[in-house]
Amino acid sequence: MNRVEIQKGDDRQLVSYWFQEQGRDLTNEYLVKFFIFWDALTRHRTDGALVRLTTVLRPGEECGPADARLKDFAAKLGGSWGGLCRNWGRGGFVSTDAVRASPHPTRVVGYTLDISSASLQRGKLVMAADYDRDLYTWSQEQAALLRERKFDQIDLVHIVEEIEDMGKSEQRALESYLEALLIHLLKWVYQPSFRGRSWRLTIIEKRKRLLKHLRENPGLKSRLDVSIADAYEFARSGAEKETGLPASTFPHQCPWTYEVLSDPDFWPDGVA
Repeated sequence: MNRVEIQKGDDRQLVSYWFQEQGRDLTNEYLVKFFIFWDALTRHRTDGALVRLTTVLRPGEECGPADARLKDFAAKLGGSWGGLCRNWGRGGFVSTDAVRASPHPTRVVGYTLDISSASLQRGKLVMAADYDRDLYTWSQEQAALLRERKFDQIDLVHIVEEIEDMGKSEQRALESYLEALLIHLLKWVYQPSFRGRSWRLTIIEKRKRLLKHLRENPGLKSRLDVSIADAYEFARSGAEKETGLPASTFPHQCPWTYEVLSDPDFWPDGVA
């Protein structure tokens, strides 16, 4: 659940919001963006919703009590009108019609419920979303335009940027997996007295995650040499921090190739 305090003049509000898309409750806008493109390609669906619960902050009121009101409101929606809202931790969808039809309308006094959906109406976009201000709606609109092959209307510059960012994200993930594996291998070599089952299982797990990521992104193999060099620079610092040993203890360059690092039978010093 995302929460934000907004203010205009002397008026303040606390807003809790999340996104709903094809049965998913999402709070990360980058995941929303990814699933919009994915669902457009695999399900031919681009519909979704931004769900917001809003309450007014009284003069001098801290966010804590206001947040408690929102939680209480969401809990009452889930309990009294079962199926309209999931529990607070997972988020949910609430319709304004359901609020008006509530047998206990006094329960919503003091709350503002705002539901806004970004969807296509008969294949036409109601308005063009601003990439910098409303990434979620922009992503839906661009996915719809691509699916309908309206290439003359797409925001090509920003679509290219987003695709490139996705590739860079996978590259960063590769370096993160390599760094984690390298740190534990350095510790294995230079702190042999601490070797044990936990360290061994950690190294096995890191190898599996690295191999899985490369199976899912085989194109990254062309950048392995650079990625290992970059990851080792951080791994060396990480090993220094975790072991307490001076940086000079560890080689300045990675002593292992990818073939060695990924070999499940490889253990420095031949001890597993």
